[in-house]
Amino acid sequence: MEIERELITGKEEQILLEYGEDILNSKSFQILKTYQHHFRSNTYAHCVAVTLKALRFAKKMHIKVDVKKLVRGCLLHDYYLYNHRTEERIPWHLTRHPKIAAENAQRDFNISLVEYDMIASHMWPITFLRFPICREGWILVYADKAVSIKERFQKVVNPPINQ
Repeated sequence: MEIERELITGKEEQILLEYGEDILNSKSFQILKTYQHHFRSNTYAHCVAVTLKALRFAKKMHIKVDVKKLVRGCLLHDYYLYNHRTEERIPWHLTRHPKIAAENAQRDFNISLVEYDMIASHMWPITFLRFPICREGWILVYADKAVSIKERFQKVVNPPINQ
């Protein structure tokens, strides 16, 4: 069964709020602002930046996507709810956090199977046996890598959206 897809039009920030406002405003997602991510960002800002990058990429490349699923999967891709830099180390965080984030997102936001797959496979190729099965997932893989590289090497990261 083919899922209904549409081209992204309009401002990405409006789309982000239309489909992700409940996530952005939830207390559990707000906690991500306190977790350092890629040295110069926090996990909340990273997830928002990845979502906007994914929306812009899909639009620029004229890729038909399920916009709601793209937004929600991207927002929740690092929803693992612990500070891996300061709390007791989770063994194999790099490879285990996608599944943890997907399970947390399922529990807290009742995500779809597409969104679950996006989150659980976003660290491909590091998690080489778990690769995306939908185009939204591949877009997330790209957007996450692009934003992560920028966050790692940019001198100052200006968090997107009002935080």
